[in-house]
Amino acid sequence: MVKSTETVPSRKPPKPEKPYAGFPLFAHSGSGQWAKKIRKRLVYFGSYRADPDGSAALESFNKEWPFLKEGRTPPVIEWPGRRGGCPTPAPTDPYVRS
Repeated sequence: MVKSTETVPSRKPPKPEKPYAGFPLFAHSGSGQWAKKIRKRLVYFGSYRADPDGSAALESFNKEWPFLKEGRTPPVIEWPGRRGGCPTPAPTDPYVRS
C-alpha cells in the first residue's frame, strides 16, 4: 500500500482575523460565527462567512451587550437574515390553562 504525502484541501473557508486590535468578538471556527464569551458561556452574533469584516456582528453585539452583561435575555431584534422569536403554540390538552 502506497501512502500519499499530498494533503486534502479543506472545505471550510479560512477563519478571519479580528478586523482591528480592540474588536470585542472572535471568529469561532467550529460554528463559523462571530462569538464572545459572556458569563462563562459563548454567545454568537452572526456568521463570519456572510460578514467577514464583522460590522453586522458588532452592531448586534452593541445592541445586546447591556442585557447580556447583566445576565438578562436581550429582546428579539428583527433584521434581514435573522429569525425572530417563536410564538408559543396553543395547548392541545383541554385541561391545561394558559
